[in-house]
Amino acid sequence: MGGHLLQRLNRDTQRFAFKSAAQCRDGKWYDVYKQPIDKSKASKRGRLALIKENGKYKTIRESEINGRENILKTVFLNGEVMDVVTLAETKANSEKQVSNIG
Repeated sequence: MGGHLLQRLNRDTQRFAFKSAAQCRDGKWYDVYKQPIDKSKASKRGRLALIKENGKYKTIRESEINGRENILKTVFLNGEVMDVVTLAETKANSEKQVSNIG
């Protein structure tokens, strides 16, 4: 409650949330999405990629990547750690992003 009383920030005020966009069943991928009445809250669907275009990040369907670099990296796969990022690397990345914003 303390944070809520002071900041009143949540995923709705920030228009941000993590959600599933695709599901693999029997080796086939299916889109997962919602289509609410409020179209501004519609979710992205399917397997997604993150690219940088004209200096800005953009989320696209993985099938539309067309040779561009997918910035998203696999960190965990089937319970196995695929990419270890140290705390020092995380801090450095955070500082870099903050300096790019301001």
